[in-house]
Amino acid sequence: SLDPLTFGKEVVQFFVLFLFSERRTIQSAEANLLGLYPPDSRPPGTIIDINVDPASVTDGYPNTDPCPRLAQLQKKIQTSAAWVQREAALSNVIKKIRYATRTTGVSYFDQVDRLADNLHCRVCTKLSLPCQADVCVSQDDTTQLFKLTDWQSFAITNGTEVSKLNAGLLIQDAITLFQNVIDNKSSLKYVMFSGHDTTLAALLGAFQIHDGFWVPYASNFILEYFEDQQQQYYVRVLYNGQLKKAPFCSDIFCPYKEFFTYMFNNIFIQNYQKECF
Repeated sequence: SLDPLTFGKEVVQFFVLFLFSERRTIQSAEANLLGLYPPDSRPPGTIIDINVDPASVTDGYPNTDPCPRLAQLQKKIQTSAAWVQREAALSNVIKKIRYATRTTGVSYFDQVDRLADNLHCRVCTKLSLPCQADVCVSQDDTTQLFKLTDWQSFAITNGTEVSKLNAGLLIQDAITLFQNVIDNKSSLKYVMFSGHDTTLAALLGAFQIHDGFWVPYASNFILEYFEDQQQQYYVRVLYNGQLKKAPFCSDIFCPYKEFFTYMFNNIFIQNYQKECF
């Protein structure tokens, strides 16, 4: 947690929170903040603003609404031979899970990742797997479905153009905040973006460090910035507490120039109208 003796009354000035419309992202941020900066350590009357992006325009997850080109890329991946064949090979298991979860014919669950999300909730909270009549989802069924959606999570975030449209604007936002500190335009020390599993999967794809597994619950992606005594800047990445070295960086402590150059040339969206439409 933050030390109030170190930060004192200034601590609130070091926070910026960005959240993406849905109530659960707000709850995640609030829970994180309660641990990091408990109310009993805050000066009386402290208010920390929460900035919420409307769902229609947010860049906090791969958002196809304002970017039709991203929708085209996703459709191309989801209709590829590899994608179709993998789902077809598991069609009986998928049909069984839909029946047992009473989601057959429910359009929201046409995407199998949403079925997997349903089962992840049960597995993580140690609830029994669903049954209807004498049809029950088995542990082997969940394992097979999770393997499929692990692969899909990687496939849908893998590639330069899809990575750019998935996460380019969000990464630009984060780098702009850091650049403002370098340029003495800001004194921010801590910025929190509270998003979704798809938010983190998009970041992992853009940083080329996706591990091939669906982003688990309570995951976090941390981007740290450092300044040395020679006023040189570095970036360090952690995913769920583990240091990660992006392949475009020469070291775990990635020189900022290397980091920025790669992101500018490959991930930044330079012309939104041209690249998204």
